Amino acid sequence: MPSKAVFVDRRHISRCIIKQNQNDDEHRQYAKQQNTIHQILHRLQQNDTSLTSLLILESGKPTKKSTIYYRPRNVQDWELLGQAIATNTNLIRLDIKLAQHTYHNSSRHSRQTLNAFYAQLNKNRSIRRLSFNNVDMQDGRLFSERLLQFFQNNTKLTSLSATHHSLGGVAGSNQL
Repeated sequence: MPSKAVFVDRRHISRCIIKQNQNDDEHRQYAKQQNTIHQILHRLQQNDTSLTSLLILESGKPTKKSTIYYRPRNVQDWELLGQAIATNTNLIRLDIKLAQHTYHNSSRHSRQTLNAFYAQLNKNRSIRRLSFNNVDMQDGRLFSERLLQFFQNNTKLTSLSATHHSLGGVAGSNQL
């Protein structure tokens, strides 16, 4: 039986190699990020005295290179982070910055996921500075209901800020 000739376009091979390299780079970046996520969780769980400030950053990059940040990728990440923060006694500053689309339509993380995180945050007693950016205020209920225990029991809190949010009109303002 005669063999069939195979013609290979060198440009196609080059594109395939470039795409494979990009996929490899993305995989390495994901693995590095996962390693960082596990390191931060471990440091929180071990009550590392050098970890006093944390930025929960859903997308983008922190403005300062020295900022320690955690990027939750799924519901499990939020749950583990909440549990680690709940028992940590050295965390002094917590900044939560969600992506704009989360604030507007809560599509990436459900309110249920974030409320479970807030329930764990209620247990923390060391945070002195808490800030929210692009966080759904749930018509004011975030402060008046979801984090009520945190405010009642954390006597160390000295600073609270919320930017780029909506309280939900008069009803939300009344909740506060």
